[in-house]
Amino acid sequence: RSSVFIPALMNTMLFPCDLHAIVALAALLFEESGGTLAENADGSCETQGIAETLGRIVAVGIATVLVGMLPSMVLARLHHRDFVKIADDDNLENNLQWNKTLRLWQLQDCLIYSTCILML
Repeated sequence: RSSVFIPALMNTMLFPCDLHAIVALAALLFEESGGTLAENADGSCETQGIAETLGRIVAVGIATVLVGMLPSMVLARLHHRDFVKIADDDNLENNLQWNKTLRLWQLQDCLIYSTCILML
């Protein structure tokens, strides 16, 4: 879907960042090798029955989605753009405010692209 505010490449990079963060966090939380409890641990520390197992799955799923979306939300917020009004008689090349805004946007885009590449 095309957008005036966000380039297609950035949209395409933010989506896998969402998925990778969520999948990595889920893999970390769902990892269960069977040897995570100490040998002298209390028996009540292990999940007992289907209700506790289901509760654990739901809790991990909710936590994974909420925490996993944070990096992408921060990156998307960093790409916030507004329309900039410039008077008709102003020359764009000589307008300091326009050049400053353009440099800021380019720096933000560079930061977003590098962070997405590092996350993938």
